[in-house]
Amino acid sequence: VSGGAWAAAVYAYADVAVGALLGEATEPSALTLAELAKPPAAMGRTATTPSLPLAAKYLEEGLPLIFLWVYVVKDMILKPFGLDSLDSYLAPDEATADRIRRDNPQLEHATFHIPVVGRPKTVIMSGTVLAPVGYQPSSDNAVALQFASDFSGSPFFPDNTTVDYDTWAASSPSGKSDRGLKRLKGRAIGGGMVES
Repeated sequence: VSGGAWAAAVYAYADVAVGALLGEATEPSALTLAELAKPPAAMGRTATTPSLPLAAKYLEEGLPLIFLWVYVVKDMILKPFGLDSLDSYLAPDEATADRIRRDNPQLEHATFHIPVVGRPKTVIMSGTVLAPVGYQPSSDNAVALQFASDFSGSPFFPDNTTVDYDTWAASSPSGKSDRGLKRLKGRAIGGGMVES
């Protein structure tokens, strides 16, 4: 989940030698202060890159706050490995990517990320669907979401039922927020997967 998913995605899809990506294997007895002071391998560099300067740059450029974390992670963690496109897809292999392109002509020139040979073919990354903008997320309406190179989605309904979303101003007598939003009741979230 979260940081683990970023690392797993980079490991599975980045076409970089394992030693360059993770660093060479070492024996614990060989770890000295001098060895630990060496610059980290590629994944370590991305994980230790300061995120605040990048976030500040995006805020100065006027990026909506709702997209800030997406763009910071995209540029800080994924971009060094060519995995940062917001218009790309996952597929378990080239044959599947070719079939998807053939069956969906609008994706003819789309980029598909394929797991690197010799690494896990299926990495299931987890996320959470929170409340829509203007509504309160809660433990009662957060829904698990899974992403993989074959299928993505939320396979089950949370607690086998629907969810409700209250506005941030749900305590008002009208039930309407200052934005005119009304409570969303009985929303079906989850219950299926789609091909990635």
